[in-house]
Amino acid sequence: MLADGSSRLTAQVNYGLSVSNFGGINAVQLNPTAPVNSKVFLDFNFFASGFSVSNNFAFIHKDDVNLRGMIMNNPVFPSSETRGEGIDYTTDIEVVNAFIRTELNGPSFSMSFGNQSAGFFSRVVLANSVRRLPVDIAVLMFEGLDYEPLQDTAITGDDFYAGAMGWAEFGLNYAVVFKQDFLSNWSAGANVRRLIGHSGTYLSARNVDFTLGADRNLDIRNLDAGYGFAVPVDYNTNEYPGPDPLFKGRGVAMDIGISYRRNREMKLLSDPAKYCQYSYQPYLYKIGISLLDIGSISFKNQAQEHDFDNVSANWQRVDTTDFNSLNEFTQQLSNVFYGNPETSLVGMDNMRINLSTALSLQADYQYYPDWYLTGVLVLPVKTGNYQVHRPAHAYLGLRYETDRYEVNLPVSFYNFEKLRVGLYGRYSYFSIGTDNLASFFAANDLYALDFYFSIKFHLQKGYCNSYKSTKDCRNLSF
Repeated sequence: MLADGSSRLTAQVNYGLSVSNFGGINAVQLNPTAPVNSKVFLDFNFFASGFSVSNNFAFIHKDDVNLRGMIMNNPVFPSSETRGEGIDYTTDIEVVNAFIRTELNGPSFSMSFGNQSAGFFSRVVLANSVRRLPVDIAVLMFEGLDYEPLQDTAITGDDFYAGAMGWAEFGLNYAVVFKQDFLSNWSAGANVRRLIGHSGTYLSARNVDFTLGADRNLDIRNLDAGYGFAVPVDYNTNEYPGPDPLFKGRGVAMDIGISYRRNREMKLLSDPAKYCQYSYQPYLYKIGISLLDIGSISFKNQAQEHDFDNVSANWQRVDTTDFNSLNEFTQQLSNVFYGNPETSLVGMDNMRINLSTALSLQADYQYYPDWYLTGVLVLPVKTGNYQVHRPAHAYLGLRYETDRYEVNLPVSFYNFEKLRVGLYGRYSYFSIGTDNLASFFAANDLYALDFYFSIKFHLQKGYCNSYKSTKDCRNLSF
């Protein structure tokens, strides 16, 4: 089963969209108070997508990076026969960490009602990850069981994890300014999300100790590990889709946040006649705190959990092992270690995985008209032994923002280990960005790739069909 730390599926927060005052409904992933503090009165997201892949083991040599070829309908991947050696790996590490995440945001909207805002959002997420996998095991997976340098070599590992999950979600957002005076306000917000789990798997290894002999005999001195899965295939034939239902789990989640904003202009507390006439208040700075991804998915349809509690075995000619289905695979493993094909099965239709709960701190300072300096810190929070974790992440961005144009140059410190420089741009209703700009120019060997965009429509605060906000003696600058 999942042990302390569990599989690590990294939640992707598209920072360019999330910190913008035009982020609207897309910004609620970072702090649910975003819409009520944004520059937009009505915000409608048609489509947004993000893709992120990162690891510290496998890479593409910079001379072989061809992003255009890899995203074609029939992708062309680098080959070891090309000049740079194609896809390769490093052994200058002790453990392997990796994740891949694809996110599709469907029709979503938000609307401000004076000092309140409400919205709806929809999203589909596919994610998989590896955490703390011993590098020798990764090399065997890359090279195959006939890799001689690791034969007859003791390989050990503790507390490493792998996992994958796919789900759809529908959420409601609400935020309110609950306290204000002439120069400042406090707001609070929440997202409530309904999760529909398409699939979920995990592998949790508490301890492994084995040697692969030159004769392909696998001497497993100790195995203390567990795995579980709930996937939409027929476990007896591996045919897709398998028996109904297509979605294997359900769950709920929520995000909560609070923000403080110090405005640049004094504001009379009387309310306009129409909601669209509420004008946007420029701020000197704003700070926020949020608790994200509080919740879980329970897989109650065709879920299986298997456990191997400090067992050992001598697996003869492991390279000749063959299986044609998930059930055949699990039964063979159980038979090797317990002498019975059913003993490893410890749970059915009751697999629960918590989401990647995190604490986030945000600060945004307008040091010159249209120029902002932004800082974001994301820290993982443990909510149980069966949990999807995200890494820590620090972000610092310099942003130029007007009604029509926006450019953001972010520097992020991923997992407090690697610095990355990104670029985000917005023209009117179209946005595009990356948190890892170097990957698009083949400046270095490619270990990571990140990309996101959105297509949306919005109406700004202070504008109605027959009304245009103006500055007059009601607003006193300081």
